[in-house]
Amino acid sequence: MIHKVFGKSDTGLKRTTNQDALLIDQKLGLYIVCDGVGGRAAGQHASNSAGLIVQSFLQNNENVLKAYRDHPAPETQRMVTRLVEAAITDANNAIYSESRNNPQRAGMATTIVMLLVLGDRAVIAHVGDSRCYLMRHKELFLMTEDHSHLVEQLVQGRITRKQAEASSAGSLITRAIGFRPYVVPEVLAIELMSGDRFLLCSDGLTSYMDPATMADYLKVPASKGLIKSLIKFAYAKGGGDNVTVLVAEMESGNMAADINVNRKHSALRRSRLFEHVRYTEFVKLMAMFPVEDYPSNHAILTEGRDNDKLYAMVNGHVEVRKDNKMIAEFGPGSFFGEAGAINPGPASASVITTQPTQAMVIGRDRLLALTRSDPRTAVKMMWSMSSTLTQRLLRGQPELAWSDAPLPAKSRETHLFDELA
Repeated sequence: MIHKVFGKSDTGLKRTTNQDALLIDQKLGLYIVCDGVGGRAAGQHASNSAGLIVQSFLQNNENVLKAYRDHPAPETQRMVTRLVEAAITDANNAIYSESRNNPQRAGMATTIVMLLVLGDRAVIAHVGDSRCYLMRHKELFLMTEDHSHLVEQLVQGRITRKQAEASSAGSLITRAIGFRPYVVPEVLAIELMSGDRFLLCSDGLTSYMDPATMADYLKVPASKGLIKSLIKFAYAKGGGDNVTVLVAEMESGNMAADINVNRKHSALRRSRLFEHVRYTEFVKLMAMFPVEDYPSNHAILTEGRDNDKLYAMVNGHVEVRKDNKMIAEFGPGSFFGEAGAINPGPASASVITTQPTQAMVIGRDRLLALTRSDPRTAVKMMWSMSSTLTQRLLRGQPELAWSDAPLPAKSRETHLFDELA
C-alpha cells in the first residue's frame, strides 16, 4: 500500500512553547502525534522522547514487522500488536523513571497516537486523548476512544451522551505515558483500502472541530494545503493550545486485493452478526478472523459431525440440508454454526456450497479470546447471536436456530447499544 503523508506541529496563538511532537518515518511506515504535559520543558521532553523511543523499539524488531507485512495471519498479527504494546510500555518505563529521578521533570507525561502501515494492513495505537480518524468511502470514523474521565463515565453508564456533550470535564485524561509505572495502550489492527485517509491529531484541533466539520475538510486529498487549512481553523477558533495534525492517504498497488477487502466489508457489514458493533469494532473483527475459500459442492458442515466454528458468508451460496432435504439457502451476509461455536457438538444439519463460496471462520477458541480481550465487542456479538436463536425458536424453526440471513438495507438496530457506541 502506497501512502502519502503530510503533517505539521504548531505552537498556536497563546502558548510560548510547543509541547506537542510529530514523528514521520516513511521507511518504517510509522506516524506519531504526542501531546506532552507537566510543565514547559518537561512536557516537551516527554512528547519528543515517547515518539523516538517507540520508533527505536520498532526499528530493532523489524523482523516482526516484516513477518506481518509479508504474511498477515492471525498469529503474525498478534505478534505485531504485542510488539507495539511493548514499544509503548518501553516509552512509559523510560519517561516515568526520568520523571521520578529528575526533579526538573517531575510529573511529566504525554499522550500518544500512532499509525503503523505494514503492507495492506495498519496498526493504530493510542494512550490518552490524542486521536486517529479514518475517512473511508466519504464517511468519517473515530478510530480511537479517549482515555478520559468523561468517556469512562459514558461507557460505565453513569452519564448519557447528551450529558457528556454538555460536560466541562472532557480534558481530564485517565491514561498517559509516564503518569504511572505501567500503562495499558489500546492497539487496533485493521485492513486498509485504497483511498483511506487517516488524520492523527492532538486536542489542539479536536477541542475546536466537530466531526461534521472535520469530515468536510477531509473530503479533499492529503496535501500541505489541507494541513495548513486544519491549523488555520484552530487559529480562527482561538488557537489556545498547541495543535498537531498529520494526514496519511493510502493508494493500493493491488487492485484485486482491494476489491476483495471491499467485498468482504460490504457483505459482512450487513450481517446480523455485526448488527450492534460500531465501525471501529467492526474493522477490528475483519482483521482478526480469517476468510476461507470453499469450492462448489463442498460440505462446510456435515450433519452429525462435530462443529466448533461460526461461519459468516462473504460471497457465494449454500444450501442447508437435513435428512437429505433442503430446508434453507443463504448468501452473502448470512451466518451459521454459532451453536457449535458456543457449545461444540454434532451439527444438526449439513451446509453445502452450490457455487464457489467465501466465509469468515470464527473458531470457538478465538471467540473466547475475544471475550477476554474485548468483552464489550464480544457482548454485542453474543447479543446478536442469542437474538437470532430466539427469533428462530419463536417462529418454530429450531432446525435453523444456528443460521440467519443478512439484514435488509438500512434496517440495522442501533438503539440498544447507543450509549456504548
